[in-house]
Parts: sequence; structure tokens; C-alpha cells
Amino acid sequence: MKKFFSILIVITLLLSTFCSTFASEFSNGDKGVADKIEFISIKKEFDVLFPTNNLQTIKLNGVENNLLIEFSSYKDAIEKINDICYDLIKILRVHYELEPLSNLNWKEYYNVMFNALYDLDLYDKVNESDYEYRMLRAFFDIYENTEKNNFIKEAVNIGLQKTMNVSGIEKQTDEIIAENLPYNSAYSINYWNEKYTNYIITPYVEINLTPAKEYAINYAVNPNKDSYYYFSHGDCTNFVSQILEASGVEQEEYDSELSGWWHKIVTNWLGFKEHKHSRAWTMADVFARYMGVVYTTQDHFDFSDNISAGSIIGVDRSSDGDWEHIAFVTQVDSFIGSYDYYDYKVAQHTTNYHEWTSSTNNNWESAGIDGGTYARIRD
Repeated sequence: MKKFFSILIVITLLLSTFCSTFASEFSNGDKGVADKIEFISIKKEFDVLFPTNNLQTIKLNGVENNLLIEFSSYKDAIEKINDICYDLIKILRVHYELEPLSNLNWKEYYNVMFNALYDLDLYDKVNESDYEYRMLRAFFDIYENTEKNNFIKEAVNIGLQKTMNVSGIEKQTDEIIAENLPYNSAYSINYWNEKYTNYIITPYVEINLTPAKEYAINYAVNPNKDSYYYFSHGDCTNFVSQILEASGVEQEEYDSELSGWWHKIVTNWLGFKEHKHSRAWTMADVFARYMGVVYTTQDHFDFSDNISAGSIIGVDRSSDGDWEHIAFVTQVDSFIGSYDYYDYKVAQHTTNYHEWTSSTNNNWESAGIDGGTYARIRD
């Protein structure tokens, strides 16, 4: 009998070792699935609380194009968000010594809500997966659209194939309109498709995966501040641009920051070194349109099934036609786990991490749950 139990124990240990090895081979040993929170969608509640107007259009070249959606009442919207996100807004107001959130200072709150994710004094008080944080982020995503729509209308009033002064720089109205209209508008699609067809200055270069992954892994958590500028509240696109350059993709340089895809260090008039960038290098929406969006979906499972190591991914969290976030995939799983999607490992900034989506620090699945649109960019 003792011999029988000894054999049973050995078999049990062998099976345990096999199962452990099998699991680590596919889970890569660094997933926090057991501690992963279950996201509850905010979309239905948000849509009821914040009615929007999505019927505004503008005619270009004889075709009606949708403008970005706006709140039906901005006065009601800002009153409601102050009530719904009372605790988070109070934390931001007190910590950063701000006036109460209003139409006059909403951009200050929009900026500090990202800074708060890195603020050690707010550790465990501000988390991007929390209900109030997701609601406030969704609110700002729509709230900013009135300003963008007014910018589009101003450019249209000047006329196509004209120039417009933007922050002291003259820029073609055609590109201003194409950059700010929803990415699925007819004019924007046609403009960028034509630009890709005539993309001569910097021929398309495929990503060299090995140096791209090495750079992404090395600098996801510890930004490369020696070679590049670091944007404390919005560095996601800057980081992916660096990954692209590390992979062998050449910059497309222009004198104007409104054109091309580039970064350079220059000496200013005081003799100090400073970083200069094009908007396509640092801004998610401009980057996505400039590089080209090749696949979109609102279904997270489908998204996970259509990306691979080396994919540049993006998200429009409110599906309002404006890409807000960009990241890079370093690794993918080949099976569906208990989380009901093919797991993928993301290197990103804002927030800074290199984590599997199934882990506790990665919140990519929440975008689809909250009504967002996913994108695969460039490849």
C-alpha cells in the first residue's frame, strides 16, 4: 500500500510539473489574469446621460461630410460630469490647485488627469481602469469636438487649396480639413488615399521586427530621454514613432511641424539644444491618418485575431472619428484564454508599460467594452 501511494505521489508531481510547464509556455509566465478586474461598460449609461448631435455635415467637392459629434447641451454636460465624477474631479482640483471644472479650464483638467496616473502622491487614488476615470476621459473626448469643428469650418470658409495661419505657420487648408474631419469621412479618406499614392519622398519600408521589439522593450517603462523629448501627459505616439525609426523607417522631413513625419534636435537662439517634432510624429490622430489605418473593428476578439508581433495599434475610445491612443505589439498568443480573446503584449507610453492585455496593468480590452473602435496602422 505504501508503494502504491508513493507511485501516486510521483505521478501527481510529474503531472503538476507538466501542467506548470505547459501553462508557462503559453502564458509566458508574466500574466496577471487571476487579479484582472472585470470591466463593466460605461457606454449605455454615458449615451443616456450625455445626448449628442451627430447630424452636422459640411459639403466639400459636392459631397456631404459628417463633422465630429458634439454634446446636445454643453452646459448640461459639464454640470453632469461634475456630479458623476465628483470624487475624481475633487482629487484633481485639490491636488493641482485648480478652479472648479468649467468651460474655461477644461483643458487644464484634461492634461492633469493624465499626469495624475504618474503622480506618486496620487498612488491608489487615480486609476485609468476606474469608472470615474473612464467616464471623465470619454467626456473630454466629446467635449473637445466643438473646438475642432469650428477649426474645420474656418478652413472651409477660407476655401480649398488656400493657406491658413496655424500657430504662426501657414498651412494648406486641404490638409487642415482632412486632419480634423472624422477619419471615416469621404473627404478625409480621399485626401489620405491620394497622399499615399503619391508617397514618393520616403518609400514605404517594412518594420524590421527585431530592432523594433528591442527598442520597445527597452524603453517602454524607462523612456529614452537622452535621445528624444518625453511628453509627460501624452507620449504614446512619440514612443511609437521612435520604435518605427529604430526599425529602419526613415523620417520624412519638412521645415514645418505641420507637415511630414520627423524629429530633430536644434540649437535655439540662446544656444540651447531643443527637440522639434512634426505633428504626425507626436499626435495620435495625425499619426494614424498619415501612416494609414488598414483595419478597424469595435470587437475586441476580432481585433486580437487580426494583430501580430510588430503591429502598430490604435484606439478611438468614443468612436467619434478621432484616434486618441497608439501603441506597439511585441508578442501575441496563439490560443484563447479564460479572458476570451487572443492575448497580446503591448509596449506603450501614457501609461508606460510592457504588459499582456490579460494582466492587471493593461486596459486595452476596456476600449471595446466602452464602445471604442480599434485600429491596426500601417501594416
